[in-house]
Amino acid sequence: MMYDIFLQHGCSSQPDLSHVMEQVPVLEDSYLQACIVQKEQAPGFLGLDLSASLASMLLECLIVAGAVGYRLLSTYRTPTLSIGQAKVYATHVLTQQWNEKFPETPFSQSLNIIDRGVCWQFEVKEGAITLLFLWIN
Repeated sequence: MMYDIFLQHGCSSQPDLSHVMEQVPVLEDSYLQACIVQKEQAPGFLGLDLSASLASMLLECLIVAGAVGYRLLSTYRTPTLSIGQAKVYATHVLTQQWNEKFPETPFSQSLNIIDRGVCWQFEVKEGAITLLFLWIN
């Protein structure tokens, strides 16, 4: 099985990749390095196919440099359900839940969508408070 790294947040400093660079030469790519230190948006999958041990070693380097991420199977990069299909389903389910929990208030909320690598998280929020959420994988 092959693994990839999914970053929720990039590194806060340049990671020391010297001991994995020889085994993963693509880490020298400037675009990939920019993704690794990206903080504004979730970088997501790095697009690597690594052994479990090498992926764990790389992830450890990234976490030491301030990244938040996961070692996931590479197959998660190509979901069987599109984000559009998932959003239609999530809207339907969350509308039903809303109507059960808040029958006096019509559902008119927008959905916050977070890519978690293995699933999409759909949230209905009121300010900073999450009122309802649903994970679809």
